Amino acid sequence: MKIESRSLSAYLKSQGVKWEGSELKVKWKEILMFPDEDWRIGRNSVLGQGDSESTQSNLDPAKVLARMLCVKIDRAITNNNVIEKLYIKNRRDWDKTHLPKSISKEEKRIPISWLLRIAERKNLSWDPGDVLIFAFLMGGATLHHDINEINRYFPDLLSGKSIRDEDQVTPEASDSVKKITEIFNQTYPEFLSRDLIHISAPKFHKIWTAMVDDKIREADEDTNIAKQQWSMKVNTMFEGICKNSIPEESVMLQSGGGHVLLLPPKKSENEKFSRYS
Repeated sequence: MKIESRSLSAYLKSQGVKWEGSELKVKWKEILMFPDEDWRIGRNSVLGQGDSESTQSNLDPAKVLARMLCVKIDRAITNNNVIEKLYIKNRRDWDKTHLPKSISKEEKRIPISWLLRIAERKNLSWDPGDVLIFAFLMGGATLHHDINEINRYFPDLLSGKSIRDEDQVTPEASDSVKKITEIFNQTYPEFLSRDLIHISAPKFHKIWTAMVDDKIREADEDTNIAKQQWSMKVNTMFEGICKNSIPEESVMLQSGGGHVLLLPPKKSENEKFSRYS
């Protein structure tokens, strides 16, 4: 069986999630911002089995599928050079005080989830339905099946929104595209004006070897399983420490596998941040 990101919506429904109203938007915001290591869904048994309040494990398909959807959206946006096109089109209206004179190829290909995390940290108002329509129109046909599946199982998410109006000539004319472009204009300059900090736990394997201290035992199947479980727990703890330690001006752009990517405060505020480094 082939597991794809388009399976996310059906899987969530199969787990009996009851997202409605504001909770529906909050949960899909969390999904589109690339779920953290500790992201969980509440489950309601549709077959009358299990605990109605049970939550997912670290290896649950919900988080994996959600991250796969984010990666697929980012890949489509990158392949269509959407970030670069928006940058070229809108940069003339930005305050260039703290912006670099030129930006690298990598900076033109950043995940849209990073921009959404910056928007959330800045308390900007954005709707996950608008992001999905933006991705549908700007990301190309590779995303159409995924987003149609989301609309099929979670129609309220796109309620009142139109993927393509009758009088609409180009994707840029869509209200949702305009709204996400405005979010881009408020977050991308913020990203460009700051440095990035990569935090990792490089001694993970050395620490495990020191704990086991037995090559024969370390090669044992049960030990390997224990190592996998321990590493997942450590990843979640490591992410939590970083999340709870950074100042309000910082943004945790992405995390996973013992790595965290941070967007610290602007250089003028870095003295406050330096004590967390």
